[in-house]
Amino acid sequence: MNVTTGVYNNSPGRDVSYTGPLYTTIVVMCLIQSAVACLGNLLTVVIIWRTPSLHTVTNRYILSLAVADFLAGILALFSTLWYIDADLENFLSACKYCCLFYYVFLFGTFEASMSNMTMIALDRLVFIVYPFVYERYATGANANSLISLSWCVTIAFSVLPLKLNRFDDVGTCLQLEVLSKEYQVVGVGTVLVSSLAAVTASYASILVVAKKQRAAISARVNNNYSANHVANRRQISVFVLICVISFVCWVPYYTCMIMGVTVGVSYDVFNFCAVLGLVNSAINFILYSYMNKDFRKSFSTQMCRCRKR
Repeated sequence: MNVTTGVYNNSPGRDVSYTGPLYTTIVVMCLIQSAVACLGNLLTVVIIWRTPSLHTVTNRYILSLAVADFLAGILALFSTLWYIDADLENFLSACKYCCLFYYVFLFGTFEASMSNMTMIALDRLVFIVYPFVYERYATGANANSLISLSWCVTIAFSVLPLKLNRFDDVGTCLQLEVLSKEYQVVGVGTVLVSSLAAVTASYASILVVAKKQRAAISARVNNNYSANHVANRRQISVFVLICVISFVCWVPYYTCMIMGVTVGVSYDVFNFCAVLGLVNSAINFILYSYMNKDFRKSFSTQMCRCRKR
C-alpha cells in the first residue's frame, strides 16, 4: 500500500501527499465498496443460509464467493487507514506485519474471488452444455469438496508474501518494491489470466449453445419453451456482463504491476487501479445475487418475516 506521489523506482526519499481530488476519490470509493460489499454479501450469506430452496449446487459457489467478497469489503475499509492520516500511514508502513498481512488479505481475497467466479462459470457451462453429466456429478458433496480445495489453494497463495518479500531491505510498504517481482507478475498474472480465460471461454461456449437453441426455437411453436429461452437469454446477458466487468476491474491493476516492474508507473494511477480491483467485490453481489429473481423473492420473504416480528 502507498499514498505517495511520483513514479515507482528505487530512489530514496519521496514527497508524501494526502490531499487532492484523487485521494478523496480513492477514500470515497473504498468506503462505498466496503459498505456495499460487506452488507450486500453478508445479506447474500444470510438469505442463502435461511432459504432451503436456494440450497443448490450453484448457490454453494455463490455463497463461497460472497464470503470472499465480504472479506474484500473489510480490506477496503482497512485500506482507508493509509489515506486519512499521514502519521497513521507512516506507522502502518513501518510495521512489517501490518504491511505484509495487508497483502496476504489483498491477494487472498483476489484469488478466492477469481477461483469462485471460475467455478461458477464452469458450473453453468456444464449445466447448459452437458446437462446429463451435470445431473450425475453436480452434487452438494462434490461442490463442497471443490470449494474446500479452492480455499486451501487460496490460503497457500495468499501467505506467500510473508516469505517472498524484501521489507527488511527496502523498509517500505510500497507493493512493487516490497513484494517479489515473480510473485506479482507470474503468480498474480497466472491467477488472473487463467481465471479470466476460463470464465470467458465458458460464457462464450454458453453463448454458442444459446444461439443453437434460438435457431431450434424458431423452428417450433412452443410458448413455454420460448418463455424459458427468454429467461436463459437474460441469464446469459448477466454472464457476459460479469466477464466484462471483471476485465475492467482487474486488468488495469495487473497492467500497472507489469509497468511498475519494467518501465515505471505513477503512484496515483497504481493506487486508483488497486482500489478499482476491489470494487469488483461489491459489483459481484449485484450481479450474482440481487439480479437473481429467486434471491430477490427470498429477500422479500425474509423482510416480511422480520416486519411481522
